Amino acid sequence: MIKVTGTGRLTLIHSTLSSNCPLTVFVGNTATLDARAGSSLNLDAAGRSGILRSDAASFITVTDSSIDGDILAAGKNVSLRRDRISGNNLTIDTTEKSELWDLTLTTVQSVRFLSDDGNVNSPDFDIRNTTFDDLLTAQIRFTGFQWAQLTNVTVSQPGGADWWTGMITQNAKVTRYWWLRVDGVDGTGTLLEAANTLITVTRLDPPTVTWTALPSPAPNDIYWAGTSTWPVSAPLGYIIYRASTEDRYASPSAQWMNATYRAQATATINTIVYYPDQNLTAFAQSDTTITLVFSALTPEMKVDGVLLYYQTNQTSILPINRELNVTAVVNNTGSISVRDSVVSFFSTNVDGNNDGIMDAPKSTYVSADLWIGDYTVPLLPLKQTRIAWVLWTPTGVSEGSRAVSAVIVIDDNPTPITITIHNDGTNDANGATAVLFNETGARSPAVAFFLARGASTQVQIVWTPSTPGDKTISVGVYTPPLPEPQRNIDYNWQNNWASATVNVKTKPDIWLDPADFTGAPTGVRGFPVDIPVIVKNNGDTDAIGFSVSVFLDGVSAAKLLAHADDVGVGGLSSSTIMIPVTINAVGLHNLTIFADSHNTDGSLTSGVGSIVEGVESNNWANETINLQAPAGTIVMNPITTPPTGFAPGATLNVEGFVNDNTGDAIPGLPITVELHNPQGTIITTVDTISDNTGSWRVLLTIPLGTGDGTHRVRVISTAGTSIQEAAQNIEVRNPTTIWNAIFLGLPVWLWLVIVIAAVVALVAVTLYFRVFGLGKMVECGECGSFIPEDSTSCPKCGVEFEKEMAKCSNCQAWIPVDVKQCPECGVEFATGKVEMADYQGKMRTQYDEVIAKFREEASRSLGRAVNEREFQDWWRKQPTFVTFEDWLREEEEMRKMGSKPCPTCATLNSVTATVCHKCGTYLKEDRRAPPGGPPAKADEGGEGAPAPADAVPKKVIRKPGATSPVLQKKVIKRSQEGEGDTQNPPEEEF
Repeated sequence: MIKVTGTGRLTLIHSTLSSNCPLTVFVGNTATLDARAGSSLNLDAAGRSGILRSDAASFITVTDSSIDGDILAAGKNVSLRRDRISGNNLTIDTTEKSELWDLTLTTVQSVRFLSDDGNVNSPDFDIRNTTFDDLLTAQIRFTGFQWAQLTNVTVSQPGGADWWTGMITQNAKVTRYWWLRVDGVDGTGTLLEAANTLITVTRLDPPTVTWTALPSPAPNDIYWAGTSTWPVSAPLGYIIYRASTEDRYASPSAQWMNATYRAQATATINTIVYYPDQNLTAFAQSDTTITLVFSALTPEMKVDGVLLYYQTNQTSILPINRELNVTAVVNNTGSISVRDSVVSFFSTNVDGNNDGIMDAPKSTYVSADLWIGDYTVPLLPLKQTRIAWVLWTPTGVSEGSRAVSAVIVIDDNPTPITITIHNDGTNDANGATAVLFNETGARSPAVAFFLARGASTQVQIVWTPSTPGDKTISVGVYTPPLPEPQRNIDYNWQNNWASATVNVKTKPDIWLDPADFTGAPTGVRGFPVDIPVIVKNNGDTDAIGFSVSVFLDGVSAAKLLAHADDVGVGGLSSSTIMIPVTINAVGLHNLTIFADSHNTDGSLTSGVGSIVEGVESNNWANETINLQAPAGTIVMNPITTPPTGFAPGATLNVEGFVNDNTGDAIPGLPITVELHNPQGTIITTVDTISDNTGSWRVLLTIPLGTGDGTHRVRVISTAGTSIQEAAQNIEVRNPTTIWNAIFLGLPVWLWLVIVIAAVVALVAVTLYFRVFGLGKMVECGECGSFIPEDSTSCPKCGVEFEKEMAKCSNCQAWIPVDVKQCPECGVEFATGKVEMADYQGKMRTQYDEVIAKFREEASRSLGRAVNEREFQDWWRKQPTFVTFEDWLREEEEMRKMGSKPCPTCATLNSVTATVCHKCGTYLKEDRRAPPGGPPAKADEGGEGAPAPADAVPKKVIRKPGATSPVLQKKVIKRSQEGEGDTQNPPEEEF
């Protein structure tokens, strides 16, 4: 096992880890594993699986390498880029975003993506350029609050299924991206390199059908761009942008797609701005390219001349069967620079008619063995010339005119000089030497060689010129001196010496002129600022492929803000580059610009960098930048206080976002969340930084021992007072007794109140129905009042009743109340039951029949048909008016007080009735008998009888003779106003 713990770091560069047994590599605590540049982690062995594992706050970074083993990454994050994974299992469960880029999953059988920071608006996975087969696709699940970003990711779903089918559950979100390439090309289709090209990409807004600006590209969201704000510069004539096309959720109704983009561009050459023939759009459903054609821009190249060199000398007298250098001077007279121009050399005239066009295709000359070779000019700038050359050995038996070229020599640079030596003698040359002399006569070390008779050979001598300019060098060849054998001594010393004049160029001299950095750029804290850097080259030789870096307030790796790579400046020329920097500070700060700042391996240099220069001390420049605090507003989401308040020790989820005054997000803003007690004292704070979307989130814990009261949560930014703060109040309550404990979301004391209220309501309802709704009413035998059946005395007259006994109405004997026949006189009592509802129904029918007669009378009286309202108005004015309640009351009074016959139809009515209950005749009584008065006589049909002297409950009986049985009726208790409102008892006794 290999353990990397604590703050340790294991760096592997083109290294191999292996073992005879399964190997475990563990990264814990805050340690880091960094494997790159072709490293191999061979963890599997002996037919068993090894494992690469991390936890806690550790980091794993593996780039351009291979891992043969299982991966269980549970640390802070993991970054796997361009790796080959050969294990069986891949599990990612980190606390921050993990990157899986350009992976080759050769033998992986199981994948699990478990990372979830609890915020669906911050990405948990950034997966790019990776293919999942059908086995792995079926295992991909995103759940909880995960946000996965898939860029150019291929999945294998069953036929006809959407790519996200079965992949998303709960609140998770998956965003799909594709690579959108925008090319700016000239009229020949060649990329607009070094044409000051600016490219803008916008996106269609479907609701408004307008093109909306995209946010500034984040790092790793755009490539080959010189700047990071729209419009971006394209030094090579093209950019590649990571374009979002769709968001997918678990709910079918929550899907969102917007994949239509538009590309615009300009090119500026010699202060003239050019535009493409048209701006184009694309619907990105896969990796897509938009090509913007600038047909007005075309290169125009011509060959200004062809020179031939033999060795280092340009001459018109050239040997046959010797290697010559053929050099062409190529000039770009067009309107655009061009890259990768191919210059072809032929051993014949390919434009015999001088029309500027080859007489035949290139393939014709190749097949005829007339093609010498090709040379590719990497970059042919506008209005400049470049050299193209090839080596050519003309064959033959006679001399003729041929061409040759010279090498380029740079001062202080070791330069190999190739010397061609011929042996024209008749004996082999053994132990011969060659020596080079510079213009001062200094000689190089001798180089020995052997040369057979009649043969030729080449010898290389290294020459390091000390100064630039035209230099004359000489070469001499010597045979060994005496006493060498006579046949080994050169017999003709006249041709053993040759000279040549060589132009020695100065080395590149990268220069940052302090006069170019006198301005003070301004910017906003936390937002990208483009720093223009003018790089000059005082040397004759091009400086290509170096870096320019910008540092903040000092020079060290920790203070490096940004750097631009692959910078090139021609000899005796200059170039302006834009370096975007983002600074999280305000006020005046010093910027240090360092040209040729990195070594060839990409590390920050402490010496001469990647370019050998004549002067190294002029690669630095300083300038001041003034940074303003961003202006904006902090927004805090509402915090809901529970009914009992927050208890000390509780943790609050405090989150929100921060925008500038235009509504755009402010990323990287320092945020401080404070908790103030009722006295305004800060009792705890938590710090965080807003993410790329302006969102922020902290967990704020109320300290133990915090007192009760209204506390205040305050969110501020240390960036300055231009950021408007946010605040809201919360209640803090300490639980004191069990009554304040929370049960099922409510305090115990509140549950107790609810239970007591329910019991009181139940008892009240029970008592109500027992006293008022279910009581049986009987008639007092003394005064005739209706009283509860179970009364022991009459509440009206005060007479006491004997329990369970009643007096027979026929023989006046005391008998039990529940007998059906008097045991003394043998009379039978009337029994039976009738529903009160039936009784009221009969009364309502009689009442309606009488009303119908009065309605006819009203129509006759008014001379027209009347509606219900008109009838009621008319009837209330008549002496016959009676309500249904009075109608029922009169029926009851007739039973108690007696009756009288109607003079019209002889129907018995109550002595208090004003209207006959059958025919409706007005009875015209001067006054109504008072309630409780003497009953009518028996021969008038009344049911009442004089009350006996002793006041006891009466048992109503069927009397002997032809009279109908008298009904003892259980009546409804009347209201105090004497209205007819009654409660309907369930039954009555006859």
